[in-house]
Order: sequence, then C-alpha cells, then structure tokens
Amino acid sequence: MPSAPCPGLALLPPYALSAIEVDLTHVQHNYQVLRQFLKDSGSPETVCSAVVKANAYGAGALPVAGALYEEKCRDFFVADYDEALRLRPSVPEGRIFVFSGIVPGSSELFAEQGLIPTLLHKEQILDWQKEAQRRGHKLPAVLHIDTGMSRTGLMGADIDWLLDHREILEAFDLQFIMSHLACSCDRSAAFNEVQLERFRVFLKHFPGAKASFVASEGVAFGKSYHFDMVRPGKFLLGLGELVLSKLKPVIHVYSRVLEVVEVVPGQSIGYEGAYTFEHRGRVASLGIGYADGISRALGNRGTVKINGKYAPMVGRVSMDCVSVDITEIEGVAPGDWATLVNEDLSPERLAKYTGTISREFCCLLGQRPYRLYRKKEGYDIYTPFGKCCAP
Repeated sequence: MPSAPCPGLALLPPYALSAIEVDLTHVQHNYQVLRQFLKDSGSPETVCSAVVKANAYGAGALPVAGALYEEKCRDFFVADYDEALRLRPSVPEGRIFVFSGIVPGSSELFAEQGLIPTLLHKEQILDWQKEAQRRGHKLPAVLHIDTGMSRTGLMGADIDWLLDHREILEAFDLQFIMSHLACSCDRSAAFNEVQLERFRVFLKHFPGAKASFVASEGVAFGKSYHFDMVRPGKFLLGLGELVLSKLKPVIHVYSRVLEVVEVVPGQSIGYEGAYTFEHRGRVASLGIGYADGISRALGNRGTVKINGKYAPMVGRVSMDCVSVDITEIEGVAPGDWATLVNEDLSPERLAKYTGTISREFCCLLGQRPYRLYRKKEGYDIYTPFGKCCAP
C-alpha cells in the first residue's frame, strides 16, 4: 500500500473514511509572521488578536485558540455568547470579545462571565450602561462604528446621539473603538480610504481612545490602517489570497478509496449519468461527499491527488461519495488515501470552482471526518463525535 500523504493518517482506526488535518504549528507560525509584519511596518505596539468565530472557520476554535494562547495571544473574537462561553477554558486569562454584542436580557450573563461585548447600537449601549450602574463599577466594552459596511455598528442617528451624550461612555472601561472594511479584498478600492478617513474623523471626538480597524487583508495595507489592534482570522489559517507570502496553509482534507472499478466506453458515472467515459478506464470511489463539505458543484470540475498524481472528479458529488478517474494512475487500491485539500488543491481554488470564498468552503466542512490536530509533539485526534482518541 502506498504511504499515506499525512503521517497522522496512520494513527486513525482502519474504518475511518475521511480526515481533516489542522496544522497547529502552522497556525502558530502564521501568528508570528503577522506580529513580525506589524513590527516591520512600523507598528510594533499594535496588538495582534485572533478571530476564532464559527469554530475558527471550521478548523476548530478550541485547539486553534489554545495554540495561539501558547504563543502569547491574549485577545480573541467570537460571534456570540455561546461561542465565548465554550472558548473560555482554552484561553483562561484571555480577553474574549463578542462581535454580536448583547441582546436584550443577556447583559447580566455577559458581566458574570467577564465577556466583552461589541456595542452595535444605542439600545445595547444603554443596556450595558444599566448593568454597569447596577454593579457599581465600570464594565469593559468595545464601540463599533459603521464607516460604510452598513451591516452592524452605530450609524446615522445613533452616532449623532452618542456624540451628544458622550458622558455615557464613562460607565464603561472602553477597550477600543472599532470599525470594519467593506472592500478589504481589493487593495485598490478607493472606498478603503473613504472608510479610513471616516474612522479618523470619528476618533477625533474621543481623544486617547484606542482603535481597531482591520481584519486579515487590511493588515497588509500598512501602518496607517493598523491603529492599536488588528483582527486577523483567515490569515491565521493560511486562507485567502496570501499577500503575506510567509503564511502557511493550515487545513488539509483526506479520504480513503472505497472501491476501484473498470469502466468501458459509453459507461456513465453517478447520478443523472453526469459523466460518460469515451475510453476504457478505471474509477476510484472515495468515502467523502457533500455531507462532508465537498460541494456538488465540484462534480466534473474538482481534482484530487492519489499516489502523488492528480485525478479529476467525474460525475456528480454524492452525499457520501466522490468518483475520480484514475485511469493514468497505477497501484490504487481500496484503503488508500486521497488528498482533496492541500497546498496545491487549496480552499481558494476549490472555492472559485464553486462560486464562493475559502472561508465559506472551510466553514462548511462536515463533522464526519476525523480531526487530526498536528502539534509540535505529535497529534491530538478527535472522532466524528468530538471525543478525543489517543493515537
């Protein structure tokens, strides 16, 4: 049998059909690359936080955050209260910021857990102020100002109200004021500078307040965008068009060969006979499908790697199965491992095939594959049920 494309695969039980490897050493490397980039850009005092919402974009928030915590990262962003509560044991002395802020009735819970809400509008500001007054001391908070995304954050009348009632912020231990770029994927977009100027104008009303403006791509825009904190997410996972060339990919996806069959000219493959062979050949069926995040849109378009060679997907991607043409690849047998995502078969490339972005692709990776978390000293392995199994 050919050697496995990843050493961790040899640690899995023989019945495991698919696996996702998350290289935590690369996560740590990427964090240090970003920190060094900030220093080299003239922003040595800028804090590099970590966005680990949506289960760290499918990579696993707890192990990813834990690996970053080992690298002295102390500031983490999640989407909601549940994500924050689950994260806390992995970052015991870290600050956890919650992008969605507080919904009515949750202020007391946030305060009890020491979570830091991102206040998005007037009602949230007033709710958090009441909770601070009830407790008799200041509560930590982030103020989110919309500068052009028009999604969340203080806008229009709420901004005017706040500027007329600036004293209300005295109830808070204001960590920083933040905003978010709408066009960060396009460095040349003029709107980036428009938003930057709007942000600067607002900050003038709060001299001395710390600020955070950009996420991953915005870090590469340079010192004028860095302020006091940057909020990378996908760059920590090696996702996106990596303008910082030293970043390393973190996520790899593998699946076993279930069966190898001989096919003849005129034989069709899969649902609706979406592919028909014009020659004699061989097809391998892999134990992974759209239930595991391998989009149906990859049918007849995607590629996998088996025994060091590339094989095209043929026919529809099924719920539990992908078929690939291995006519030109010798020695493929049931039980062999195929690679669906790696440095070459990147999430960016696969996302483009399916009309989406790498973050969505990774977020949609399913729960059935085993998780292999590569660390400096070996692997942590999790079953599809979330239970850790010793290698």
